[in-house]
Amino acid sequence: MHEITEWQLIGWTFVAAGLAYVLTWAARRWAPVVGFVDRPDATRKLHGREVPLLGGAAVLGGILLTILAAYLFNRPQLGEPRQAISELVPILISAVAFCVLGLIDDRVGMRARTKFLGQILCSLPFALLGAQVESIELLGNHLSFEGWGWVFTLFWLVACSNVVNLIDGMDGLASSIGMIAALSLSAATFLTGRLEVALLGLVLAGSLAGFLAHNWPPAKIFLGDAGSLTIGFLLGAIAIQGAMKQTTGFTLAVPLVIISVPVFDTLMAILRRKLSGRGIGEADRCHIHHRLQDRGLNRRQALIVIVSLSSAMAASAVAAVYFDHDWIAICSCVAICCGLIAGRVFGHYETRLFFGHLHEMTGLVLDTSRQLPTRLLAARVKYVDRQEHGNLWDDACERVAKMGATQLRFVCRDAATDQVMTRKTWNAGREESSSDVVW
Repeated sequence: MHEITEWQLIGWTFVAAGLAYVLTWAARRWAPVVGFVDRPDATRKLHGREVPLLGGAAVLGGILLTILAAYLFNRPQLGEPRQAISELVPILISAVAFCVLGLIDDRVGMRARTKFLGQILCSLPFALLGAQVESIELLGNHLSFEGWGWVFTLFWLVACSNVVNLIDGMDGLASSIGMIAALSLSAATFLTGRLEVALLGLVLAGSLAGFLAHNWPPAKIFLGDAGSLTIGFLLGAIAIQGAMKQTTGFTLAVPLVIISVPVFDTLMAILRRKLSGRGIGEADRCHIHHRLQDRGLNRRQALIVIVSLSSAMAASAVAAVYFDHDWIAICSCVAICCGLIAGRVFGHYETRLFFGHLHEMTGLVLDTSRQLPTRLLAARVKYVDRQEHGNLWDDACERVAKMGATQLRFVCRDAATDQVMTRKTWNAGREESSSDVVW
């Protein structure tokens, strides 16, 4: 695909947007007929009416049709058919599998463990037949997996699908973040010369743009799990595919920063639920978009704020690729996240909760460390040999003196007769007194 032009890439992006727009329009009318609707409730789903749920299938349909058309019309530029198929087919098979998994969850529901296992199975075609991460590079540190790259590949793909799925709780949010991430990944892969991967990223961005026309607040259709899971997987797969010809391995910083907003939101959700005694998969209304709305923003304003944050993160990641310096992306990401916490916009409660638990655990460890020598001494007394009695008494007196005490009494009685066997008394600055029957 070395001869495909930038204008052709842009053209296929608009084709994907148009196809996704039409397919989403059709899905809006067909979804209620087949029962794919999201019904409001009194806790988390606060929309006032039933909303169609087949947006994810429409997005994937736009991607598949555009990729097929691009291959048919640009066959000379795509290079060897066998190579193109070997790179694209595993991604598309896994993407279709993720979409089917999400459709099942949208229609009948699925337990968290079953859904997690399904995500692993859906990732297998790409992890085993497509690209694998054999090593990763982060801030100059290199880690090689030596044959276990498929394990990290599975972990990465499942993690990406989950972070997008978890943040999909407001009109236009997951599709907007996915579009920004896809555009920035395309820009990064374009800078490294991976034009075929850039095409896939641009097609994803175009499809999401076409869908977003129907999903912008107030949404007329939702992505559903079929969409959020598929988008997350595709972003993770594009990040891996775009790094495969780099000799340094998979550069972890750039894709992490690109999707850092949903990653940050997911980490805070896990921390919040774990430290609050709730299950990690238990839903709540404490995500970043909920926090922004609690501060008085409406849905559109909250969406614009999050989109702006994602755009800033994505721009720093692309700049890091352009200047070949991961620190640009890392520092920008950390600064923005710290600003959100310090400004009490998001993450402040979770941070306080974490440090509160850390303080209690530190106090427990310190108290235990202070009591440990005394407990060990008591154990020595309990199981002591007769020859060591005198040494133990001297050790105990010395330790009590160091603790600032002024007196220590020791009485040993016979367990059967209650007869006093030994009585010892130590007073600071005085001579020791004792009355031994056995000692």
